[in-house]
This record gives sequence, C-alpha cells and structure tokens, in this order.
Amino acid sequence: MSFVPVTHVARINSMEENFRPYLFRHFAESGIRNLVLESSLMPACLKDPFLPEKLLKVAGETGITFVDGHAHFPDPLCPSYPIEAKRPFMLDYLKLEIRIAADFGVKTLTVHTGNNFDRSLPAGVYREAMYRSLDVLLPEAEKQGIILALENIWTVPNTGNELVLAMEKFPSKNLGLCYDSGHANIMKFARSENSPARIWWDSPEEIPQDDQILEKMLPYVVNCHLHDNHGLKDEHLLPGKGNIDWDHIMGLLKKAPRLQCIQNESSSFLATSAPAREVAELFEELCSKTGC
Repeated sequence: MSFVPVTHVARINSMEENFRPYLFRHFAESGIRNLVLESSLMPACLKDPFLPEKLLKVAGETGITFVDGHAHFPDPLCPSYPIEAKRPFMLDYLKLEIRIAADFGVKTLTVHTGNNFDRSLPAGVYREAMYRSLDVLLPEAEKQGIILALENIWTVPNTGNELVLAMEKFPSKNLGLCYDSGHANIMKFARSENSPARIWWDSPEEIPQDDQILEKMLPYVVNCHLHDNHGLKDEHLLPGKGNIDWDHIMGLLKKAPRLQCIQNESSSFLATSAPAREVAELFEELCSKTGC
C-alpha cells in the first residue's frame, strides 16, 4: 500500500452528466478512490459555476476524492508568457483556477510554466516573466491553501534546471515541483534526431540533454505524473510499456521529502484495453514494491 494517495486522470468533462454516478461507482469498485481535477475541468467550471458542487456531490456519494489538480495550459495562460498586454488576463485566470482547486479541496495544482512560443527568445525572458507571475500567484495560493507545482517538460522555460532555479528564488511552502516521468525521459534523449525537444529547441540555447532530472528536482517534488514512453514521443503509456527504469524512479520518489501524491497520467484507461481494476492494481504494486 502506498503511503501517499495514488490519483488517476479521467476525462470527466467529456462524459454526460447522467453517466457520472455510474462511472464514479465503477471507479470505486475497481479500487480507484482518488481522481485528478484535470485541466479540461478548469474552463468547464468557469463556464458552469455549479459544476464543482455537482461533481463533489457525486464524488461524495461514491467515496471518490479529488486529491490534486492541473491548470489549463495554452501558452497565453501560463506564467512565463512574456507578452505584457496578455499577462493581466493570464494572472486573473490562474488566480481563478487556484480558487477552483481550493473549492475541490485539492492540495497541489500542477502548472505548466509555459512553452517557448517565440523560439528566438532566450530562456531569461521567460524566466523573468515567470518570476513576476509567481510574485502575484503565490500570495493567492497561500490564501487558498494550495501548493503550486511547476512541471518539467522539454521546452526552454520548464527544464529541470529552470524549475530548480525558481525554487531557490521562491523558498515558499506554497511552491513545489511536479515531476513528470515521461517528459523527463524525453529529455534523456533530447538530442536524438526526432526528439520533441530537438524539434522545439529552435532557440539560442543548446539542447540540455539530461538524465538526472528527478535527482535535481527531488527535494522540491510535491506530486508526480507517472507514465512511460520510449524517449522519442510523449506516449503516456502505462508503466512498464516503455523504457523507463521504474525501480530507479520509484526508489528516488520514496525519498522525496515533500511528496503529497502519485498520479497515474497514462492515457485514460477508458481508452485502453486495460480495465480500471488492473490499472489501479498496477500503480499500487508500483508504489508498494519500493516502499513508496
């Protein structure tokens, strides 16, 4: 049994409202007790102010809990977005998402710092924009009791090195990091010919191929997105279906001093051949065998 909650991504927003009670009951009967307040629910909650109440009612009736959340992540809604005219809207939107997360009772809200949408800009431009955003967002996160978790991806603003710099500048209990195993594996092969990192990295900096991302992020990791791939595509496979060394990853995660939860971010099990119960058991086994 994992000593931190294991949470699962399910595309609830795409389901008919009348079907949700049956689906939640199926999750509970399959051993899935915790769900992610996933990114598509954020704009849905802004569109329908009663949606949190509806979802929490169904969750409460079936023994399901929302544990962690994920902010919506188009570039103009990410903290490192540098276009001044758009930044006030972005900051207001993110503050609303923090409040929505608090309404659901989640503790960590994962945020993409942002892609390098203008790839000719150096990393420092995005870094400065992100820092100015955190100056605004962290007081709201503290007020709402939320930990913002910055996620590693494979673009200039959100490498492991950049995220560690942010943690050193903002030593706040309301700021942490989200380790994404699939994104980290892509950076391990970043200079391969067809790597997503190589395709995106049309910038002044050299591609920072890195196989020590979790080691660098570990003191600050508050949640993690676990999924597998083969290093050249963000496949979101179930653990064991790619080439990630899971014994190594889980052995490190069990030492993460701030870890709040472990998230299954493999492609929705509703869209795979793997039944929900098998997915739940796979993640429990993955956590249990290393004492995580």
